[in-house]
Amino acid sequence: MENIMMDILNTKETAAYLKVHVETIRRLARDGDIPAFKIGKDWRFDKEVLRRWIEGKRLNMPGNGHGT
Repeated sequence: MENIMMDILNTKETAAYLKVHVETIRRLARDGDIPAFKIGKDWRFDKEVLRRWIEGKRLNMPGNGHGT
């Protein structure tokens, strides 16, 4: 169980991981544009799910031969 919790990030940790502002993370989560879930009032993010989400975004970027 401890390993699972180490892979769950809060909003501030996610912002640091993605190198964006905390409010950007909150907006993306609220709008459903980033994989997230709430515990009470606080957003939480699974680091492995984020990693796969990022990879999916990279594959769909124009000019890389995979996107539109």
